[in-house]
Amino acid sequence: MKKLTTHSYNINFTDSNDTCLNLAKESAQIYNQTLDFFWASLDNDSFLSKFDLINQVTVPRTLLHSQSYQGSIQLAHTAILIYFNIIKKYKSNPSNFSGCPRQPKQHKDIQMIIFKKSAIRFKDGYILLSTKEQPLKFRWDINKGMPIHATISWQRTTGWQLNLVLEEEKDLVEFVENKLLAIDLGIKRIATTYDLDRVILYSGKIIMSLNRLRNKINGETQVKLSGLKKHSKKYKKIKRANRKVAKRINNKIKDILHKYSRTIVNYCVENEIGTIVVGDCSSIHNAPNLGKKNNQKIVQHPEQRLLRYIKYKFEDIGGIVETTPEAYTSRTCPCCGKIKDSAPRGRIFKCQGCGFEYDRDGVGAINIYGKKVSCDDELQAKVSFGLDLSRLDVVGGLTPPIGWIYKSSRDCLIKI
Repeated sequence: MKKLTTHSYNINFTDSNDTCLNLAKESAQIYNQTLDFFWASLDNDSFLSKFDLINQVTVPRTLLHSQSYQGSIQLAHTAILIYFNIIKKYKSNPSNFSGCPRQPKQHKDIQMIIFKKSAIRFKDGYILLSTKEQPLKFRWDINKGMPIHATISWQRTTGWQLNLVLEEEKDLVEFVENKLLAIDLGIKRIATTYDLDRVILYSGKIIMSLNRLRNKINGETQVKLSGLKKHSKKYKKIKRANRKVAKRINNKIKDILHKYSRTIVNYCVENEIGTIVVGDCSSIHNAPNLGKKNNQKIVQHPEQRLLRYIKYKFEDIGGIVETTPEAYTSRTCPCCGKIKDSAPRGRIFKCQGCGFEYDRDGVGAINIYGKKVSCDDELQAKVSFGLDLSRLDVVGGLTPPIGWIYKSSRDCLIKI
């Protein structure tokens, strides 16, 4: 069987004639006026839909294609819908937020430029993106496929970036549905996996060091910029150098996350594991209160990006990715079920009740596995852990954890 999926290509370029800058400014003008029009109508007890906004918002269109014009309005409508969805979550559980979410009213100087399928053509080795005047041209290998969607945006570290979205058919892999892989996300170990066979630890220390290096460089850059006239020649030179270094660091982090996620997905394919269960730790980024240094470390750590990479790569080939609450999974003994009063110190978990000892993150992954099985009656009937199905019998044959460390030349297709 095959499944239709999408993937994207990013192309960085320079805007020597300020063409994209002018298009982005017009897109921002449409976006800003759409927001103003919506909130003014809402004050008069009139809630406008996306189609109402497209029909009623009137902004002079001088540069953008008609579909790009509508795309800017749809961006504003999407921002409004996201706000109302967040408000619902805030009202149901305000403790997960640091404050009341604000309405998207802030005006932007530039905004993303959207090109829909009807505004994209290919001719003589170039992708042509339609505007009201001359189309934008970018060299493209048509063997990669014809894009169905494109956007142009400004990235702080890379400058102008073209993003092309393509469709592709991928073969689905035949998995065993009742085989699970549990993942415990963290910081020092960005991911710890368990599948009834082994525990694998994926080191996150190199990501922590790259984040520290980026923060150090940003701090040194701010010191150099202090006292300089904004947008002066020296000011721009320092900013340009900072963006160049930050781009290298971000690319390194991205490469690490892709190698980790690809290794985990390939492990599931080799072992016919059809379901990945991940402990949901996203709430730690909402309002951390562990001190200035630790707060920065937690907020900047990209374990949620790793989860997104695993999710789209695994689901593209027919796998299932689920999340489950991970409360007390690192404190609970997987043998006797006793919960420690406080989080274990160091990297070793030791149960005061039965004396069980194992790696702290490994215990978290084991308990996430057990929590998923104990909550799924059908799965519990298919998987056998011994006499007690609600607990894992890990005392007998659980091997020591295996470490997986990133190396730039390491092949993520090898067997662990």
